[in-house]
Amino acid sequence: MNFNQTGQRILTINTGSSSLKIALYEGGQEETRMLSGHVERIGVPGGRLRLTDANGASLIDQGGDLRDHGAALDAVLVWLPG
Repeated sequence: MNFNQTGQRILTINTGSSSLKIALYEGGQEETRMLSGHVERIGVPGGRLRLTDANGASLIDQGGDLRDHGAALDAVLVWLPG
């Protein structure tokens, strides 16, 4: 698969024991990061979801309890561009 086609998007996900980090890239001549973020304290009280755009501007910074990595990923997917 050629990821350098315009409009192609690549989602990277890195999970830890109680965290999840993501980055979304758009293909083209060069991949461009569209957004990045992380979820911390998964499975324990006081979880937090933070997403920023390519310029570092905050898209969301919200607290909430996320019971597991599936719930954390669901919270992130709601915010991804269509």
